[in-house]
Formats: sequence, C-alpha cells, structure tokens
Amino acid sequence: MSTNIDRAAWLATADAGFSGRYWIAGSVMALGLCMAGLARPANAQLCAPSSETGQFSTPFGPFSTMDALGLHEIVHAVVLPPPQTDPDVVRVLFICRTDCDTYSTNGARSFIWNPVRPGAASMLAMPTPDGAGKSDSFCSGHVVAPNGKVIVAGGLDIYDKCISTAPCIHPDPFSPPEIGTPIGHRRAQLLNTWVDPPVWTNGSGWPALLARERWYPNLTVLNDGKIGIFGHHGAPSGHCPVPTWSYGTDPDIPYFREIFDSTAATSTAVLNHLNATTGTCSPTSSNMDIDGYPRVHLLSTGQLLFADAENLSPGMASRLMDLLNPPCGASDLRWENITGAAQTEFTDGGSSVHYVLRDATTSTGLRDVVYYVGGIASGDDTPCLDKTTITAKTWRFADPDHLPQAGSADARNANWELMAPMAHKRVDQNAVLLPTGSFMVFGGAGVDSGGNCIGVHESEEFLPPEIFGGPSTGEWRARASHTNDHTYHSVAFLLPDGRACVAGGQSTGPSDYGYHTVEIFSPWYYFMGVRPAITSSPSPVTNPIAYGAPFFPAVTLDCNSTNFVKRVVLLRSCAPTHAFDMNQRYVELDFTVASGTYPNLTLQVQAPPNGYAAPPGFYLLFVVDKYGVPSEGRWIKLQ
Repeated sequence: MSTNIDRAAWLATADAGFSGRYWIAGSVMALGLCMAGLARPANAQLCAPSSETGQFSTPFGPFSTMDALGLHEIVHAVVLPPPQTDPDVVRVLFICRTDCDTYSTNGARSFIWNPVRPGAASMLAMPTPDGAGKSDSFCSGHVVAPNGKVIVAGGLDIYDKCISTAPCIHPDPFSPPEIGTPIGHRRAQLLNTWVDPPVWTNGSGWPALLARERWYPNLTVLNDGKIGIFGHHGAPSGHCPVPTWSYGTDPDIPYFREIFDSTAATSTAVLNHLNATTGTCSPTSSNMDIDGYPRVHLLSTGQLLFADAENLSPGMASRLMDLLNPPCGASDLRWENITGAAQTEFTDGGSSVHYVLRDATTSTGLRDVVYYVGGIASGDDTPCLDKTTITAKTWRFADPDHLPQAGSADARNANWELMAPMAHKRVDQNAVLLPTGSFMVFGGAGVDSGGNCIGVHESEEFLPPEIFGGPSTGEWRARASHTNDHTYHSVAFLLPDGRACVAGGQSTGPSDYGYHTVEIFSPWYYFMGVRPAITSSPSPVTNPIAYGAPFFPAVTLDCNSTNFVKRVVLLRSCAPTHAFDMNQRYVELDFTVASGTYPNLTLQVQAPPNGYAAPPGFYLLFVVDKYGVPSEGRWIKLQ
C-alpha cells in the first residue's frame, strides 16, 4: 500500500516540527521497522502513524556492568566528538551515582555507550588517584573543551576525600563513617576523546586542581576557549578559614567563579562582584552568591546571562555580566541586575535552552533567544515531597525582536516574556534542542490535582514528552511517551543523526527500573525516506573553520525539483545533568548556493563571526530543507 501526497501541502506546519499530513510506508515490513524505532525504511516517505508524535524505542538496559557494581542511576551524559581516526563513530559518556559506602574507595563510575550497539555499555578504567586522594564525579560539572576532550570538574565530597597534595580550601569537618555536610572537591579530570575507546588522562598536569571545591558547578566555554566555572551547592560557612579578598570580607565558595585554562590545566578564582546600581564601580560593591548548577549562557552580545532566579533577591529574575564592554574594566568584571524583569518567580530544577539566530535588524546580524521552562518556585528539587509550586510556565528572554546590544543604553534593561505554558507542570525535566529549531522536554516530576508529587514512583503516572515550536512558533505539542519514568537525575540529549535519547534518573519504586535504561526517540523527520544529506564538509581534525570565514559543504536534496535548503545550523554537542545542559547551543548561519543544480548543491556558508556567537570547539552541522526536514549532522570544528 502506498500513497503519494505532496509535501508542500503541510509546508507551513513542518517548519515548526509538526507535520500536517502523513505519508504511508511502502510495505508492512517498513512500517514495522518504524514502529520499533530502530531503523528508518529506505522506501518510505513517512511512517504512519508516527509522523507527528514520533516514536520511542523499547528501553535498552539495565546494563549488566552497572548492575554488577551496585551502581545507581545514570546522572551525567556527554555526547562525545568522534575519534580522530573515524569521524562516523558515535559515543556517549555516562557517569553513574554510586552507593554511599563505595564513595571512599571507588568514586563514580563512567561508561561509554554506543547507540549503534544500544544494549551494552563498556566501563572506562578509573583515573589514577592523585596521591591518597579520591574524587567522585557524581554531581560534577562537565563540558566539551575546544579541543574535543571532555573536562569533568568537581563533584560530591561527602567522605573527606580531598587531594592530599593540595589541602582543601573548605575541608569537610566530618570523618568516615559519619556523613557530614556535603561539599565539593577540587579535582578536574580530562577524558581523551581522540582515541577509541576514550581514556582518562594521567599526566601533563591531569588530574588538575580547581581553585575552589565545587559541588553542582556549571561549566561554560567562553569566547576565548577558557572555561568559566560558576556555582557551588550548599557550602557550609564558618568552619574553616578561607582566603580574604581586598575589600576585607571572607566570602564563601559560591561567591567565587573560576576561569579554567584547559590547555595549561590551571584555574584562577575570581570574586563575583555585583553592582547594585547600574554602572557603579564602587570598591565596596557586594558579591553575588551563586548556588548549584546555575543556568549561565554566553550571549552573542558579549554578555553572560545568569538565567535562573532561584538564588537571587526578591523581584530580580536574572543578571548580566558584560565581557565585551565591561563598565568597570576588563580586570573587574561585575554582574549587574536586569531591571524591569518580568520573571519574578524563583525556580529551581527548571531547564533553559539558547538560540543564536540570524537577524538583519541588529547591528551584529544576530539575535539571542533563551527559554526557561518549568521548575519549582519554593523548596528544593529532590523527589519526592509535596510540590505545590511546580510550574508549567515558559519564559523567553528577551524581547524576541530587539535583544539589547552590548554597550547600548538599554543593554541592562532586557526583559523576560511569558509564553504559552507546557501541558504538564514539571521539575527536573531535560530540554533538548532539535535541528528543526524546536526543542523538546523529556521526563521530570509533576504534581497531581492534590499537589502531590508524581512521576517518581513506578506505580504513579509519569510525564510524556512535549515539543515547543521554538522561536518560529510559541506553542507546545505532546509527543510519544517513553516507557520508564525519567525524573530527578535523568539526562536527555541529541544524537548526530537527529534522534534524541532520554536515560537514567532516580526511581524510588521497588524495581528501580529507570536507573540504567536508555530510550531512543525518533522525531517525525526520522521517518522520512528522503532527507537532505551533507555529502562533504570540512574535517574537524585536518580543516578546522576560522571565525568569519566561508566554508563549502556539499548537499544532496531529494523529494522534488522545487526543494531547496531553508536553513543551515550548528548544534553544540550535549552535556546534560540535573535538568541543565552546559554545552548545548543552537546557532543559525548565513549561506548561499555557491554552485550546482538540484539535487546536488555546494553551499557557501559563513562561519559565526566570533567566539561570543559560538564558542570555539566541536559542533554538529545540519541543513534543513524547505519542508522542515533536517539532514543528519556532521562534525565540524570552530577555532
């Protein structure tokens, strides 16, 4: 059975990631493959009924190696760039939570998962301890450095495992087996992704030392390739001395950010100065206390945006730090309040995503759009308490048409706009950017009509994924549901072929079945028998792309002779944990057709102008055709 329907009939809706009509598979066998979520039929244009809702695979796992070690849920994930010898290898780093009684001996365990062989995960050898010290990567921060290697920094130190060769700035005052106040450690580890399988680096300064202990840190790649480290959760005060700063007070760890140089493996602590009044540079300025996993985004305007309001004073939704035109000079960078902000709710456990879009009306030709969704307005985000203040709200920063430019008169008066809410209230969900320009939320816990937490116990309802149309449309739609609940500690991420995955998460039910499972989601476009294809692009190993330079990927289109390339985008690889992805970014690029005729074209694509628009490092390159169908991604490197 087959049906030919012109894709132009639903062009208007496809742009937002939603198809208006279905194509029928060419055979029953092809339909079965689609429904399994494991293969895309070559002879099908669209696999009904999965066209709009997408399709989940059956869960993969639990993985025997994780179970044998008595490990708890998958908590951290990083989509790795390919090894230098094979650009087509797809690998994902998983880090699990361990039992408390193993912290002092084993630390958190790391694994490599390959979606081509989704039923197994191979364990990585543990890094060699530094002296007698131990470190745990559970509750760490992680990011893909500009060279493609992965930095994992800090983590939980609940058993006084400070590195013996570098005394703690804040040593844990408790000794085993008593569990003291949780606090971070100073260790930073480097995963060498150039080889396959990847290996943890020992030597040449690694493992490295942070300037401060870090637990729940955010790692953000900055415009120059250095790593900004922000936040620390629950640091106790007053139990040990800390370095003084020039204004005569002794701030705690959350008041310090760090600038980490991954090339030199060194880190420098810097105080988070806060200007209470815009433009003031008083030496008595107060300092900003940044709590765990802050949602920090580097804007193309040269500013850092602190997007979540959970730890700020009442009435303040977020803050900006101007790196490009600092009002107090480059040696004294300061956070400043965003006045007139509409996002006055305090939210913890929400998710944020960042777009850098083309916009001819701005001086740079770019426009930043940041969305913040869900979270809890009071209490904490750990399951499973009475969560009456969990929200479904969606906030957008700033005015979508006129984001203030760095140095302009209104650069610190940006605002948040309230958008359409999600269908479900949720906290600890994950948000994943898709190449179509949409983004999806997976999992999380919510509230029922009585205000009780749901989505955590296996006997209770869990929350289905939802997709938001992104900057082009402001509406949410439900998607196909996954099998297991994926709540607190879960992760979700995009694969190079355009599919998304959701994995892990804490489950308090008797079977704990969500701990080690991975489910693969195939969006509607994955069932197109014909998708655009990038047949060649600059090698990330031998031909990195310079900022502002043109590059020339070759593209093959299909479907009909009226098809054309509508959009060329970069997506930075994913690195999620605790409802936030520290590495994710969507960058839209200018392009023209350099040569060729349908269906084979060579595009001239303009690289981002600088590291503010797209920090240096590895990205997935996608092309999207006029019907809203994306290609599979190809790795490129910006430098």
